[in-house]
Amino acid sequence: MATPPIFSFFKKVDKAGLPVATSPSFQAANKEVSSVMATNSGGKSASGGKGRKRKYGAYSPETRAKIARYAIENGNTAAAKHYTTVLKTDISESTVRGMKASYQKMKKMQGKAELISSLPKFVEKVIVPYVDRTIDENDLPLRQRALCVFNIYTALRGEELKQLLFDKNIQIVYVPASCTDKLQPLDLGINAPFKASMRAQFEDYYAEEVKKQLQNEVALKDVKVDLRLSVIKPLHAKWIVKSVDDLIKNPDQVKSSWTMAGLS
Repeated sequence: MATPPIFSFFKKVDKAGLPVATSPSFQAANKEVSSVMATNSGGKSASGGKGRKRKYGAYSPETRAKIARYAIENGNTAAAKHYTTVLKTDISESTVRGMKASYQKMKKMQGKAELISSLPKFVEKVIVPYVDRTIDENDLPLRQRALCVFNIYTALRGEELKQLLFDKNIQIVYVPASCTDKLQPLDLGINAPFKASMRAQFEDYYAEEVKKQLQNEVALKDVKVDLRLSVIKPLHAKWIVKSVDDLIKNPDQVKSSWTMAGLS
C-alpha cells in the first residue's frame, strides 16, 4: 500500500488559524472558540478586528526597562495591571514576562562586563594586600609565591588578569569543569554553612512576619509576607554580614576546607 503524500494530512485553516468547518457542529465550535479568543485578546476578534493591544516593538527601551524593573519588584501580574492603567493600553502578563527576561539577560551581560573591568582593581585592593599581610604575619620570604584557585569562568581566564597576577608573583590554578565540589575549598567547607546560615535567617524572618500578622488577628489565608526586592535587599545584606561573621568565628572550619581540597 502506497504511503499518501504528507500534504494530504494538512487541514485548511481560516484567518483566525482555526480549521475550516465542514459541518454545522464544527462551525458552532469554531464560532465559540473565536469568541473566546477575541475576549482573551482584549477585544481583538479572531477574524482580524482591531483591539487596544500594542505591538511589543512599539514600547521604547526606557518603557520596557521600567516595566521589567516593576515586574522584578512586584511580580508580572502586578506589572501588567499597573502599566495597562498607566499607558492606557492592554499589556498581557506574557508580554511583561518577556520584557523582564530580556532585561535580566541584558543586566547579566552588563554584570559580566563590569566584573571583567573590576578584576584588576580587586587584585590591587584585595588580593595583593591580603597576600602581603599573610607573608608579614607568618614571617615568610618577601618573594613568597601565592596561589589563587579559580573556576573556569570566562572572566577569570582573561590574559590581562593572568598577567597582572603573574607580575604580583601570584600563581593561578584552575579547577576543571564540574570538579568544584571536589577541588574548590569554598565548595568543600564554606559555602554549605554560609548558605545554611542565610536560609535560617530568611526562615526566621518569614516566620516572624507570619507570627506578627496572626497576632494582629489576620486570617491565615490572608497572611502575606512582603518579599519585594526593596524590602529583602537591606535584610539580605545584614544576613550576609552575619553569615560571614559566623565563619570568621570558626577558623578551623575554613582551614579544613583547604585540607579537603588537598591544598593544606
